[in-house]
Amino acid sequence: TCLAIYKSELWVGSMGNGLFRKSNDKFTQVPIIISGKTYDSIYSIKAHGSDLWIGTTSGLIKYDGLNFTHFDLPIKPTSVKLGVLNQNAVADIAIDKKNRVWVLTRNQIDSLECLFFLENNKFTSARNQYAGDCYLKELIPHRAL
Repeated sequence: TCLAIYKSELWVGSMGNGLFRKSNDKFTQVPIIISGKTYDSIYSIKAHGSDLWIGTTSGLIKYDGLNFTHFDLPIKPTSVKLGVLNQNAVADIAIDKKNRVWVLTRNQIDSLECLFFLENNKFTSARNQYAGDCYLKELIPHRAL
């Protein structure tokens, strides 16, 4: 379960039950359906400006208050180890002062491809900028970002 305050309302993401919004002391489910696909397993959410960023088991989704937009991560693992089934799952989200959306994926076992940033609607791997193994648990905002 994850939480965010978006447009003065509490939003809750859950694994398997999707996204909920609390308004007037009542929780309402907000279905995420894009091109016929339902996204109901949510690892992380982050409100920033007029957007709500949603980390799902199948990539990143942006909600602008009206529409949902899905972003695929450019992950091409070389192998799958220890039962890692979904390496596109977004575990954490952070936004830097340049308004780049950083995502930490659950692809931490068999690849360095776990940290990406979204800029101009395109993901870039941070692996060339941050050499070494990528065993991160969460993204922590810092003034240097």
